[in-house]
Amino acid sequence: MDLKFRTNQDLVLFNIARARKKVSVSEIINLTGNSLNRKQVFGVLDQLKNRKLIKKEDGIILNLKNINRIKNILGEHWESNWEQEWMGVNNVITP
Repeated sequence: MDLKFRTNQDLVLFNIARARKKVSVSEIINLTGNSLNRKQVFGVLDQLKNRKLIKKEDGIILNLKNINRIKNILGEHWESNWEQEWMGVNNVITP
């Protein structure tokens, strides 16, 4: 199964994860130019996790400032179940 990317910006995110670089939410927002909605952002993360391109020890940093920023940008589209699903201890995403 090939990864399907909606935009070139998704591909940039994929390449960052493939390089095993920690990615902050603000970086994701900047890379996508705020063009992805919540489900698309987490959908990309799901694809990366499913293809084992994100390891638990890599983590994706979600500090409180970034969480508030992404909530403000996504507004009513933000749902707490996505936050709970992806956030681990110390605000680090642990797929």
